[in-house]
Amino acid sequence: MFLKLLAFLGALVFVATTADSQMGSDDILSWPLVSVCQVFTDPQAFDGKMIRLRGVAAGTDEGGFLISPQHCPTVYVTGDHKWPLWVALTAPDSGQRLHKPVFVYDSHSEEILLNKYRMLQKRYPDRCLLSTDAGLFETRSDWSKSRAVYPNGSSRYLGFGNQNIAPAQLLLKGYVDVEVDPECGPRAP
Repeated sequence: MFLKLLAFLGALVFVATTADSQMGSDDILSWPLVSVCQVFTDPQAFDGKMIRLRGVAAGTDEGGFLISPQHCPTVYVTGDHKWPLWVALTAPDSGQRLHKPVFVYDSHSEEILLNKYRMLQKRYPDRCLLSTDAGLFETRSDWSKSRAVYPNGSSRYLGFGNQNIAPAQLLLKGYVDVEVDPECGPRAP
């Protein structure tokens, strides 16, 4: 009986440690804050890590992305393909995920962020609004397995998000904040 209890407690500690390493902490504000440009300087270093990612929100009803508000000196290339420096915003239960998250999406954070976003949008253009989103960052280490070859002989790499256009994704835990880029000014009257 004692050995069974000890084995159970050991398994419980293992699960708790695994979950804690992925979550980083219950406090999202303690997770590393990284810009879209920064994450693409070494995306493998962030793969499978919980981060807060800052960029300009872009997208359509079919999918959202975080993009850089300014030109990034970084170029991300796989094979012969130069990727746009976009991170797809993805639900944690997505079928495209590479890691199994140990969290659920916080829909309340979306309501709070959208209210603040709409308020700021009245004074500032969308390109000036920086969104900080929290979640599990993912990218591929081996892109050769995600290359699609079509009957006409053409091929392309399949990324993440709508139309597989992004080289990385953030499995969303929640939205943290939206603020004005200090390098932007208000809309012209």
